[in-house]
Amino acid sequence: MEFGIWNAWWFFLYYWLPMPLLRTFRPASLDSMSGAESTVAQSRRRVFLYAVFFAAVVYSLFVPFRLGTLWFDIGLPLALAGAAFYGLAVRELMREELDKAPLQHGAYRFSRHPLYVGELVMFVGVAIASASVWILAFAVVTFGFHAAHAAEEERDCLERYGEMYDAYLRRTPRWLGFPRRVS
Repeated sequence: MEFGIWNAWWFFLYYWLPMPLLRTFRPASLDSMSGAESTVAQSRRRVFLYAVFFAAVVYSLFVPFRLGTLWFDIGLPLALAGAAFYGLAVRELMREELDKAPLQHGAYRFSRHPLYVGELVMFVGVAIASASVWILAFAVVTFGFHAAHAAEEERDCLERYGEMYDAYLRRTPRWLGFPRRVS
């Protein structure tokens, strides 16, 4: 393992970069996503995820993609698909105000949590493309934390947006799928 330009860190940078941009250009979007005040448990979870992410970033600096292998040929398209879905979700966050209505179009039409889905698919693809069990572990651990937190986020949104979000819950899959018809 040695530092290289074609290592896995590119995807970690892509994953991290939107949050400071959102914080700078659309702080209200991030504030409305965070909902109510953080509990001690939420703060601890956030610190743990930051520590895991930091460790994964440092590790990814030294993990080369397995160029010219079947690992790379399978993993890269998966990573790019996840990155595209993640990017679409971020784009919607950049474009919309969240104070009056929940996001319901773009990537949010196919998933109530497209950031989490895009992140998972992207990092599973990166793990395959680099043949790294540690990056796969990162993907699984962070998605597990996000999955455990998803119901709480949905309760907050239901409280904030009421019937509008209830209809969205009935229509849109939590993770990924086509919207259902609701009568």
